[in-house]
Amino acid sequence: IQVLYLPEGEDPDSLFRRHGREVFVALIDRCRTRPHYSEELLLSACLLYADTYYFFKGEFCLFTEVIHTILRSDNLLFEHGDYRTILSHLAEGYPEADLEMVLRGVADGLHAEYDGMVRQDVEAFRLLYPEASNYREMYLVRLLFFYTENRILKDIRKTVRALLQSSPDETGQRLEMLVHIAERRELLRHVAENLDRPGTVWG
Repeated sequence: IQVLYLPEGEDPDSLFRRHGREVFVALIDRCRTRPHYSEELLLSACLLYADTYYFFKGEFCLFTEVIHTILRSDNLLFEHGDYRTILSHLAEGYPEADLEMVLRGVADGLHAEYDGMVRQDVEAFRLLYPEASNYREMYLVRLLFFYTENRILKDIRKTVRALLQSSPDETGQRLEMLVHIAERRELLRHVAENLDRPGTVWG
């Protein structure tokens, strides 16, 4: 399921009336036809906007505690090893241009495929929140939380499958899995609470 989040007080009808059919259909089509909340999209935002990673670390946002918890849980960030290395490079304050050749090639590929998507999303967010001066930051925080929500759900599903396949005799291991699932569900609750969800369009 993919979702399109609308500004507070808006619903699909009011959005349609305000912006017209073409804008409304374009928003729905973008949600249906491209990957949302992937690590490629998130890393592309980090590369495109130099201050993104520091913003995610909580230095300039209202969600410091939750974001710090997410970033301390390394396995909830990127699964792709090269992406982790690139993000660490940015986090240490080094410019993208200083990446070694192979990683620079990875970054160039992400720019080519995702920069347009990120810019379109930021612009769509600006149109949906015309009175917000920090619309870009709002978009980036949403992107991080949506991505993290998906990663937590994926991790829970993986652990549940392992639990169902484990032997009843493996008491200690099964208990660890149950504790892990409980911890992930609690983190998921915090992430969901920080995602205000007015006017949802399901697709």
